[in-house]
Amino acid sequence: MWTAMLVVLCSGGGVGATEPVRPLHTITGLSPQEEEVLAWAVSLFEEADLHLPGIDFIGHDTMEACRGGAGRHHAERGRSTIDICGDHPRKFDTVLFLHEMAHAWDRAALTDARRAAFAEMRGVTQWWQDGVHDWDELGAEHAAEVVTWGLRDTPMQVITIPDADCDSLEAGYVALTGRPPLHGYRDRC
Repeated sequence: MWTAMLVVLCSGGGVGATEPVRPLHTITGLSPQEEEVLAWAVSLFEEADLHLPGIDFIGHDTMEACRGGAGRHHAERGRSTIDICGDHPRKFDTVLFLHEMAHAWDRAALTDARRAAFAEMRGVTQWWQDGVHDWDELGAEHAAEVVTWGLRDTPMQVITIPDADCDSLEAGYVALTGRPPLHGYRDRC
């Protein structure tokens, strides 16, 4: 387990002045497998030129921090936190990390106009609302699944949102990002 820290020299603060700055991403409590999957997922976002905000990744042994789920994204004061709860097979982790990171990307990168256009395309009327547990009702969940599908470098079937055929997934990815999917395999949708 480790947490990264970066120190940057700042101009205007006097000779030799240093100021601690939070690193782009911190990692606390993730397993070696999870850290490997995280590095893979970050590389896919970078390859697709989808800029992630600073994210604190925190691994938990219990499901409490994720409100009973496997992962949870939340943000405070402009910084994202992704909680990863419990142990999972690697195949599940690859979807989990991409999905939660897509929520962080959404919060940092999407405009209200892009969200509205995507929501209209997907037929949802709300982006996010605490207490709503049906993914098919939330634009943010549709977006996270579509981005996950578009980035993933192996085929995946999207079963968590309705009408997830290849054409709608690709159109959704373009609506969100303004570009074609990085991979967007079409053999399992």
